[in-house]
Amino acid sequence: MALQNSGAIAISEIKAELGSNSSSLTTLSVAAGKSAPHGMQEFYGFSSFQTFQGSTASDLLNVCSQSTNTQYFHDGSSSIPVVNDVVFTNNTGTTHLAQGFYKTSNSFIMVIGSNGVVTNMTECP
Repeated sequence: MALQNSGAIAISEIKAELGSNSSSLTTLSVAAGKSAPHGMQEFYGFSSFQTFQGSTASDLLNVCSQSTNTQYFHDGSSSIPVVNDVVFTNNTGTTHLAQGFYKTSNSFIMVIGSNGVVTNMTECP
């Protein structure tokens, strides 16, 4: 879940967001892709979720013709979700993407099952 946008942020909250055991602000900051000088303020609103562009839900026959102008978030490590990643409509990870067929920005059909889980990825013909 994303960190708060204001107020005090604890190292333990940053560690949890990054899934890290380190208590070093520099190490955590580098892991989050931040640059020096490192400070706690870098983490206001920070989310470890990956963002990507996709279409809105469509039926399978028309999904490849959809535009990919909607921002989504996923818990995987690559720029586009893969099978078993969980996809969300918000950066806090509280709202799963609904079941259906979605086109990703790299022209793949992403099949979303229950709880926002990617069950299949197939390239658009």
